[in-house]
Parts: sequence; C-alpha cells; structure tokens
Amino acid sequence: MIPSRRQRRGLSILDVMISVGILMMLSTFTVVAMQNASRLNRLMKDQDTTFRTPMNMVQRQLQLAFLTEHITAAERYRTVFVGKDGDPDSLWFATRGHQRRYRDSRESDQAEITLWAERMPRIDGMQTDGLVLYQRLSSIVNHEPDIGGTVQPIAYNVKSFNLRFLDGRLNEWRDEWDSRGADAPNMLPRAVEIGIVFLQVDPKRPGRFLERPYKNTVSLEFAQPMVQQRANQGFGR
Repeated sequence: MIPSRRQRRGLSILDVMISVGILMMLSTFTVVAMQNASRLNRLMKDQDTTFRTPMNMVQRQLQLAFLTEHITAAERYRTVFVGKDGDPDSLWFATRGHQRRYRDSRESDQAEITLWAERMPRIDGMQTDGLVLYQRLSSIVNHEPDIGGTVQPIAYNVKSFNLRFLDGRLNEWRDEWDSRGADAPNMLPRAVEIGIVFLQVDPKRPGRFLERPYKNTVSLEFAQPMVQQRANQGFGR
C-alpha cells in the first residue's frame, strides 16, 4: 500500500519550535539546579573552613585534658572537668594542649577552656535564628575554672550543641560529668562525643534553613584505661 501524502509529511515548523522550546526549558532547569548545587557546596566549604580550624584546636585541647593529682596537698590548685547537660550543653576543663600565641609570652602548655553556646544577638533590631558557640581560654590555671581569659566565637547558626561522656569503668555513655562529685571523683571520662547541628540557608527556599549535623568522638590521653568487661562474669569460678 502506497502511503498518502499526509502520512509522508515530516515535522512542521510549529513542531520544531515546540521541541526547541521544551529543550530550552529543560536546559534552563538543569543550569539552575547546577547553580544551586554549586552554591550549596560553596556555602558548606566556607563553613567547613571557618569552623573546622578552631574546632580542630578545641579537639586537640580536649584530647590533652588533665586533672591535678594530690588535691589535698598544701598550696595546690585543683583542676576540674565538668560537663553539664542543658539546652545547649556546656563544658569546662584544663588542658596541656595550649599553644603559645605570642613569642616570649609568659605562658605554658597549660590552659583553662570553657565551651558554651548562647542565642545569636540581634542584628538591625531583628532576632536571628540559631546559637553562637563560644570558647573561653585562660592561660592561667587556678581554682576558678570559669573566670578570666579571652572569649571568642567558634561557630554561628548552631541549632544544638550536645556532649556525651564515656565512663571507662562501666563502658557507658553519660550526659553529664563532674570530677568534683562522688560519681567520678577527680576522674576524666575516657572519651567525649561532640554533636553539633548547623543551620544553613537553603538556596532553593530563601528564608528557610537546612540542618547539617556534625559529630566527632575525642579520646582523652590522660584518662584511665577502659575496664575490660567479661563476656561471662561467672566463667572460671
């Protein structure tokens, strides 16, 4: 059967224009999506650079946290390790991981550190979302672990700041730690888990935020070793 003239006809100019229009729309959507993804990656990298440098320093200081021995001796100051469970959490401790910032300054490798978060201040009369994570550092270690030193912000737009402490005697995580109390008398936790959730501006939806979690576990070098738990406490008896 010989096809008719109408059946042999190709695409019309209108068909071509519609096809080109659809391709242009798809190309536009692809370019916008790639731009948003690139912008989001750039924001994440900027925040990583801004946050990770001071946070790496904090983790090094936490890794070298210490407590003074012979606390009952005369003329002996007592260092503490105190983590409080709150909304947000807070922590103060003494460390041997301090790095001297100025040449010939009267400082050692010891320092006092405090970490806490507060609501971000008002900007142009408007209350902003999120918290600011602060660090207090004092190169003088004494019996006042939360007084003196310099305060600087570590991170902005923080939604939550949570800490957990590993009890090496029980191999259990605890929400609080106090070396001054009866539960952990002059003892350090074996490790500290740091959990932070950041708020980042959503490039696709202005005025809204994306939540980006950060978590890391720091082992304390001067803490007592973990107690090995027997699989069967009655075995061998």
